[in-house]
Amino acid sequence: MKTRKLIKIATIALIIVAGVIGVFFVYSFIRLPYTYDELKDEALSDLRNGKITVLEYCDRPGHNEELCTPYKNLHGIK
Repeated sequence: MKTRKLIKIATIALIIVAGVIGVFFVYSFIRLPYTYDELKDEALSDLRNGKITVLEYCDRPGHNEELCTPYKNLHGIK
């Protein structure tokens, strides 16, 4: 009897965990509609508007390597 109850509890726990993981993946796919070009445009816009520094811009996805590499070399940043 104890074994059956334990198996039942473990099964319910696994179903709950699987449900939580499933919800997380669905949320991730819905939440991430940005394409690479949209990220690039947003990062560049933030840089132009003064919302972020050049270093913050270079750390974002979609940054321009032709701008960031000389900047990082100039300031000794790897």
